[in-house]
Formats: sequence, structure tokens, C-alpha cells
Amino acid sequence: MTGGCDPARRTSLVALAAPLPIAASALPVSVPPGSVRGRGSTGTDTMNLRYLACPVAVMAALVLAACGSTSFSTADDATPTASLVASGTPSPYAASPGSDDCLFGAGAADIEVGIADPTMSCARWVQALAGSGLNWFPISALTVPGSQLSDGDTISEACDLTDGTQELYIEDSGGMADGNSICSSEEQNGWSPEAQPGPLASLVQHLEQANAQASASASMADAIAGAQQDAASDDRQLDSDVSQLGTDLKSWSGDVATAASDYTSLLSEPLCLGGSSDQSTYDDAQNVYDDGQSVYDDESALTNDTSSAQSDLGTLTSELSVLSQDGSGTSNYAGDISAAQAAIRRAQAAVKADDSSKIQNEAEAVQYKTDDCGS
Repeated sequence: MTGGCDPARRTSLVALAAPLPIAASALPVSVPPGSVRGRGSTGTDTMNLRYLACPVAVMAALVLAACGSTSFSTADDATPTASLVASGTPSPYAASPGSDDCLFGAGAADIEVGIADPTMSCARWVQALAGSGLNWFPISALTVPGSQLSDGDTISEACDLTDGTQELYIEDSGGMADGNSICSSEEQNGWSPEAQPGPLASLVQHLEQANAQASASASMADAIAGAQQDAASDDRQLDSDVSQLGTDLKSWSGDVATAASDYTSLLSEPLCLGGSSDQSTYDDAQNVYDDGQSVYDDESALTNDTSSAQSDLGTLTSELSVLSQDGSGTSNYAGDISAAQAAIRRAQAAVKADDSSKIQNEAEAVQYKTDDCGS
């Protein structure tokens, strides 16, 4: 927050001195019946002007069109120059076209001021504000609360006040020291907090909600796009896992078959020869034992492959759950997921069978018997 304010200058506009073309205490303003929207005031009102003491930064125009000219009439009967109607487009919140609301900024501070349903012209408001020595000027929009400014601060509503007819809406950023000070001063000068958000506060609150919804939608869109890319990548990895599982299952099946064939041949060989162990039979039993080691290596590979496939399957499933929230199609992954689940089940069954241990135990049993020959 930049641009400090001299507390001595924070006085009500009722105390503004001679340079102002406005009475020092009150300004009678004739208000045609029905011209003050939403407040129920008619006839002649007396409005106490307020001095807004802190400078206001010009914010990026978002939607609130307001005082669009820097040339103001100084005549007492000057009509308001601020209008939320551009090229015949109705105000987004006026009860009828031709809203005369005023928006102002001044100096280099992050404060913005809006006056809805003003009982005098925007030109007279600028004159009144200028009497404080500040160079006030119209701005075309109020910054939507929650917006981050270039200095990193976030702008927020400071107060929403009314004198019974007009709305005085102020927003500030950072610690909001200036905005809060102005709000406090104006409450002391007769303005009261709105019972319900005034026209300006209602509009910016609506826009703040719209911005939040748009941000959430954009975040979801980004998440969906990222999930789609990740899902495609993980699906390709899952296909690779399934392929590797198939290769290792084939190797396991072949090694199991080789061990079974060698063991069958071993059983036909004599255990003893001439009262001593048959060395040839013993060696063939060792070959069967080695076959079991090959099967064990296949089982280890299948265990690793299964772990990788399960991890990739879990990641893909999580990404598809994100896609399903947006109604994005996920059915094209169903076949790959089903194939992966089947391959994992087959690999797990092969490892669980523990054929390597069975083969090696059988080979060792034959060796023990050959060793017993002649004993």
C-alpha cells in the first residue's frame, strides 16, 4: 500500500472551505420522484458531502463503466456526466438505462471509490473532492475484489456505506489502512453500513464470484488436459508392461517344461552302479536342479514385472477418475486395463506355484539317493 494520508485532512466534505462551489454544511439537491433507484427517496434531499482523503490508483477496467469524461461542468445545475450506459447499452445493474453512478481514482494508492445513486453530478463530486487538494479523476471501472495488483497486493472491499440515498463503496489493498481510515471517518460523519450490499457492492461481489468460478473452471480444464496427456502416456507404459509380462511368462513356461522333461529322463536312470553311486545320474540330477534355478530367475522377473504393471495400472486408474469427473471418455482404455489385469493374474499364479522350489527339491532327492549307494 503506497501513498499515506495526513489525518488532519480527513474531514467531512461538509467542512470543505471556500474554493468549493458547494455550501460548507449541506447541499440541497432536487431529486425528481422515482429518480433514485432502489432507495425510495423523492423530493428534495439534503446531502452531507464527504471528504475522501486518500489517493486512488486507476485499476484495470473489468466491467463497471462509469464517469467516462475528464471534462466536468461546474454549473450548479450541471447534470451528471457519469453513465453506466455506453453506446445505448443498459447498465448491468441499473433499474433503467442511464445510470449516473460515479467512479473515481486519485494519486498512486490502491484505493477506489464509487458513488451509486448520487444526488449530485459526478462533476460536482469531482469539484468537492478536488477541494481537498487531491487530483481526483473519473475511472472507467472498479477492480473486482480478489484481483491481484501489479505490486502483488490483493484488492478487497473496505466498506459499503449509505446516507439513506447514495451508496459510498470503497475498496483498498494490502493492509487496507487508508481504506479503513476513510470508512471509519465517513461513518463518524453520518454514513452507515449498508444493511444489504448496495448496487456497486452487489455487482462487484457478483463479478468476484464469477471470477472464482471461471478460475475453478480453468483449473479443472487444465487438470483434465493434463490427465488426458498423462493417461495416454501411462497407457502406453502399461502396454509395455503387459508385453514384458508376456515375454517373461513365456520364458517361465519354457523353463518349467524343460525341467519337467529332464526330470522325467532322470527318473529312468539307475541310482547306483556296481555298488556305488552312478555319477552320470548324479550329474543329470544337477542339471535338473539348474533348470529349477532358471525357473526361479523367471519367477523373480515376473515379480518385478507385476510390481511395475500394478503401479502403472494404479496411476492410469487415478487419471481416469479425474477425467470421469468432467465426463471425458475413458472407455478406450478399458481393453488395455483388462489385458493388464489378466496378465498380472497369470504372472502372480506362476510365482505362487513356486515350481522352482519343487524342481530343485526333486533333483536334490535323487542326488541324496545316489549318495546312499554302497553305504
